[in-house]
Amino acid sequence: MLVMAVCIIAPSVTAIDYSPIEDFFETMLVDPQFGLNIKTASVAISTSQVIIEYTTSSSSLKDIAIDIGGVLGVYKMMVDENPEVGNLLILAKRNFADTPTKFTCQKSWVSELDGNDDAGWAQLSGKVMETSETR
Repeated sequence: MLVMAVCIIAPSVTAIDYSPIEDFFETMLVDPQFGLNIKTASVAISTSQVIIEYTTSSSSLKDIAIDIGGVLGVYKMMVDENPEVGNLLILAKRNFADTPTKFTCQKSWVSELDGNDDAGWAQLSGKVMETSETR
């Protein structure tokens, strides 16, 4: 009797190393040339979720909206270049001791957004601000 052995070789699944992208966006978010009030930023990217946690000096609604707009711009760049990334969770703190405010953004909200559509960006920022909750 002839016995045949069949070996099934599963393709190796390697996780994507997002650390260079995370470092780039962390640096971008705190760079004063972008006009945000973000003092520290931490970015964690995966296919299940993108978490951007930051500390800000913003206290007015207008300045908070500007910070959120900057974070959404960064997220839009991520989604455009890496469409496999997950939805966005934003954790914003007024200072280091504060409980963070949580905002969320579905990837679908930014994936089709035209980067030059100011009205669309304003609408998106408002939509994300409406998701706020204190953790």
